[in-house]
Amino acid sequence: MVWPEVANSYNEPMTVCIAAKSDNSESLILAADQMATMPHLAAENEGSHKILEVADNIYLLSAGNEFNARKIYDKAIANKANIKTVEDALQAVYRGYHEVKLSEAEDTFLRPRGFAGIQDYLTRHNSLNNNVVALVDQNLMNQKFFRETYILAGINPDGEAKIYLIQPPGKYGEVSDFIAIGSGQSHASNSLYARGYDVKQQSEESVYLVFEAKKRSEIAPGVGVKTDMLLLKHKQKTKMYTEKELTELNELYKGIVESEKELLAKNIGSKKAQK
Repeated sequence: MVWPEVANSYNEPMTVCIAAKSDNSESLILAADQMATMPHLAAENEGSHKILEVADNIYLLSAGNEFNARKIYDKAIANKANIKTVEDALQAVYRGYHEVKLSEAEDTFLRPRGFAGIQDYLTRHNSLNNNVVALVDQNLMNQKFFRETYILAGINPDGEAKIYLIQPPGKYGEVSDFIAIGSGQSHASNSLYARGYDVKQQSEESVYLVFEAKKRSEIAPGVGVKTDMLLLKHKQKTKMYTEKELTELNELYKGIVESEKELLAKNIGSKKAQK
């Protein structure tokens, strides 16, 4: 568990989610911890899964308030039958993001001040005291009340892997290789950069590198040790890694860490001896 004062002092949502392309952008590896993030609390929970299926071979990864993530997800899949591509899913998530954000703003700033909602506020805007208008407008423009960040990733019908980042205040952009979000994003990204991660790599190697990035991110505040991991390929059933497979990856990770330590010590020791 991460105590409220720690969670509130950190700028990024307390978690890590990673998406990376491989096999020449024909495969995707997704990974996330199981840290449940709610208002004033972040706690590791085995039932808290950050990777949600939007449609076949298309997934949403969330960093932020778990309640809001579920609301956005539910809105996005309301017309699941119409989602044929990652871009279709992107528009559904984008609409859901802004609808939930508006609802959160109304509940946080407008209804406690006697307004029925945004339309009521806009209708009465010109007749209100200037100080009231300034206070409400300032709060509505403050993006800190809604810090939701998402990754939408999937394989399109033509076989191309696509990754999109959706972040405050609701803008989105396409990612060419890999992306990480949450409090562990810098640790995960730096791990992949240090390994020279490339979308041309085979998925078997990429799976390990993404797992390694997730493990290295666990040093960040609020990143849990439990891991969900998926492999997506065109016209293939999504592979969800089992506890046994994750344990094997973890043993490989620990072995590589130890061998690198030994190699470093050996090389430094030989240089000292030469002097």
